[in-house]
Amino acid sequence: MPGKDALAPPAHRRRQAAGLQAGVQLLIEPALVSLFLEGLAWLSDPPRILPKPPAASRPSQGLSLLDLPHALGGDQALPSGLEEGYLRSPLWSATPRWLPRASSQTGSPTGSQTGAGPAIGLVSAAGRKLDDPFCAREYQKRTLPERELWRLVAGLKQQGALVYDLQFGSDQARHRALALELLDPGLSLEGFAPTARVLAQLDLVITVDTAMAHLVGAMGRPGWVLLPWSADPRWLSATTTTPWYPSLRLFRQGRGGDWNGAVDQLLKAFRDGFPAYGQR
Repeated sequence: MPGKDALAPPAHRRRQAAGLQAGVQLLIEPALVSLFLEGLAWLSDPPRILPKPPAASRPSQGLSLLDLPHALGGDQALPSGLEEGYLRSPLWSATPRWLPRASSQTGSPTGSQTGAGPAIGLVSAAGRKLDDPFCAREYQKRTLPERELWRLVAGLKQQGALVYDLQFGSDQARHRALALELLDPGLSLEGFAPTARVLAQLDLVITVDTAMAHLVGAMGRPGWVLLPWSADPRWLSATTTTPWYPSLRLFRQGRGGDWNGAVDQLLKAFRDGFPAYGQR
């Protein structure tokens, strides 16, 4: 691993070059504060992490995180040295291996989960904010339909995978209603920092386009992302990788609403080449 100084964020280096003495300050959503405090502590001069204040009291100077790549001149490339992920912490460790590795449940049409197969985390639904028309459309567009969700889980289990439930919010009930018999990761997923501890124990995360995809990529963990045909522009287009998250692989709908083809691609990739995507 390169030295810590070589991995200082580009924003910090730009400030030093300009002769500015104060360090970088990040104002972020309160739910992310603990995650970033832990995940950026490895830097030799970590930024100051603060919860974002109400809009009326925010400082007039500064940049939005969405504007930062362009301002730093790196729109299409990951800053050098961050290929392993920029959020890292010794608190997020794969050892000791506490993740439950077998299930006592039986009777599932997809087969019970026993043995020592690859540990796969699954998120099948995007954030549910149905009171807003735009968010409701995005939820429907990004969320895996029940038929394809069942087929995905069955295909993974047939290949010996141990599938863990990483779904958040009210859609956890959907997994239970479908009797998918997913494994409990054994640790609360309430909050991004606790979730990072779970992700460090997994061999692969399969997720739709939601916050989990960005967390997995920021940690440099192996992740496969199922994308709708008209995906968010940040995922670019017609590519199977992203320059911002080298550890992620993208599986796109061939046409609007065609989750069947995307799931087929993912299951074939799992059968053919999973050892190249995260087995320890």
